[in-house]
Amino acid sequence: MENENQNYPEPEIRLNIVLLNKQGYSQRNIAMRLNISRRKVRYWIENWSNEKRLHNKTKKKKSFSIQLSEFVKNATQNNRSLSSKQLSKIAQERFLNEHCSESTIYRIRKSLKFDYKPPRIRQFLTELQKSKRILFALDMESTKTNWNRVLIWGAFGVDFKSRLIAINGSINTHIYIKEILKKSKIIKKANEKFGEFCWIFQQDGARPHTSKITMSYLRYRCNVLHPWPPNSPDLNPIENLWAIMDKRFSIDRPKNKKELIKKLKKIWKEVTDELMEKLVSNMKKRLDLVIQREGESINGFY
Repeated sequence: MENENQNYPEPEIRLNIVLLNKQGYSQRNIAMRLNISRRKVRYWIENWSNEKRLHNKTKKKKSFSIQLSEFVKNATQNNRSLSSKQLSKIAQERFLNEHCSESTIYRIRKSLKFDYKPPRIRQFLTELQKSKRILFALDMESTKTNWNRVLIWGAFGVDFKSRLIAINGSINTHIYIKEILKKSKIIKKANEKFGEFCWIFQQDGARPHTSKITMSYLRYRCNVLHPWPPNSPDLNPIENLWAIMDKRFSIDRPKNKKELIKKLKKIWKEVTDELMEKLVSNMKKRLDLVIQREGESINGFY
């Protein structure tokens, strides 16, 4: 639905609306002549009839007390991750006779020059997703899996790193097998490094990764990890590596696509064996945390 308080017509058009209305033109004819909506025509005719006004309404900012200002100041100092909406709800319970809307709290914080530090975002998990995460962690805990031998698509493992593949556009099953698995020679190189079927290929649940064609291709070439629990990037060490690379990448942003790929490959090449070993060896801790937290997100806990 069109909002009449936004996209006001020019003052000349508003005046023409009123003049044409006085001359007996219908709202439909006025709208057609001035090339605007009938809703706007009706809005400004009613404004002129009721208030004799052809200008935009200006909202007066509501004032706030010293007590409310002090409350917001102290609350923000104690916890800067509180949003204006959260503070507004708390303030409304404490200051019953004062206007404590979200916009008022925002204005107070802005006047005090406080920075809002949003809390760490964690993925929303349904009860079913939590259960699958716990089962996944328990199943992995019960095996004698050597996490130092796990490879992660990106791809890296302990003392092992694939070449970085740049793909234009989206990835489907065909592109994943042809342009990534085959082009990177990840399976061949991992077999040479660790021995055939002596390592595990770990990947998340993206459709190109788990399609019947992809799984059929992988099963006869390497060990494939158990189905990845949905909505669980916090279980994947590659996400940490991408975050580390992004920080290094953000220092000097490239100007074009060619520079972008060149810089990404340079950063990837600079990833050390020590960092990769640290990320892989951390997998055991992640599984323990998922079980302890009953399937909840573990971001910020490891």
